[in-house]
Amino acid sequence: MVDPSEYGVANGQILEEIVGVSGVTGELVAVVKYRSGVIEAVPTEVVRVYYPIELIAFYENHLRVAPPQAPEAPEAPAA
Repeated sequence: MVDPSEYGVANGQILEEIVGVSGVTGELVAVVKYRSGVIEAVPTEVVRVYYPIELIAFYENHLRVAPPQAPEAPEAPAA
């Protein structure tokens, strides 16, 4: 587990919005903006503890589900 005290969410910063989520480093990180104007990358496991409703709302607003695709017909055996 990451030490939450390294991040503003655990040190009194008030969340204004979650700007985005990235997994580029191999770890899911939320880019958050605080009311103070500070922008910080915070592991989602930390955001989930302090701002679970806002994290869920972000995912609900940005998640896009592709429609199911029809299964491909199997190829006929070669004669």
